[in-house]
Amino acid sequence: MDWLILSLLTAALVAGATLLEKRGLVREHSMEFTAALALFSVFATIPLWPRTNWEQIIGPSIFPIFLASAINAAAFFFLAKGIRHLPISTTTPLLSLQPLLVAIFAVIFISEKITALHFAGILVLVIGAYIVEVQKGDSPGRPFARIAKNTNYLYMLAALVLFTIASIFDKIILSWYHVEPMTYITATHAFIALIFLGILSASSDGVKKVSHAMKNAGVYVLLCAVLVVGYRTAQSFALVQADVSIVTAIKRTSVIFVTLFGGNLFHEGNILQKTLGTIIMIIGTVMLIL
Repeated sequence: MDWLILSLLTAALVAGATLLEKRGLVREHSMEFTAALALFSVFATIPLWPRTNWEQIIGPSIFPIFLASAINAAAFFFLAKGIRHLPISTTTPLLSLQPLLVAIFAVIFISEKITALHFAGILVLVIGAYIVEVQKGDSPGRPFARIAKNTNYLYMLAALVLFTIASIFDKIILSWYHVEPMTYITATHAFIALIFLGILSASSDGVKKVSHAMKNAGVYVLLCAVLVVGYRTAQSFALVQADVSIVTAIKRTSVIFVTLFGGNLFHEGNILQKTLGTIIMIIGTVMLIL
């Protein structure tokens, strides 16, 4: 399947997973929800097992796969913390900064090349995200000051940096180590689940926390698990065919859907301004595809 179609599919699935996660986090705490999601995501990978190359998992690639899994686990947790406590139509546009960071990291660390048009498209995406974040009466630097003073925004920034690093690892593991996409997804979700099991085992009521999460938000956990495995699989196949900077930029167009639909779904304000910002982000996306 063409990398562009796979990247657009990734964006659609990310949007769905984000909206479901927000719904679930309204009912449950971040750690409990994320741990339950990590555990049940393993079951969502079962259809991939027949096409998983188990020898690759126990080969030289095992350490970078585990490291990537640990980074992703931390990123998922911080993302949940931010999404739970902040308006989804305000927080998720921050993730549109990821393509810019990934492009810089990719040029420096894995020698990817990016065209002037693509770089301009990434900057347009960032401008669109800024418009979504700015509030009436703000000075130009006010949105950044507001983010710096709010712990929940800092969680989102932590998730942003970690997802950026994880994206570089994804590309290295899939392209340099030649790990097959289905094998990579099976392994990473197994490792992520083991990491959260380790965290839960340190608590006397770890099992109760997962049980509590399934009782309060079980439907959202299960649906989100399927979409997370789905988008990570589609993304992995896309990364085999295309540069990580472009795939990530298209993936993060998910914020367009989340901003528009999530803002209305959760009755958030400034939808017209946020819609303008998303239109600008769409223009940036078109520049990336050209």
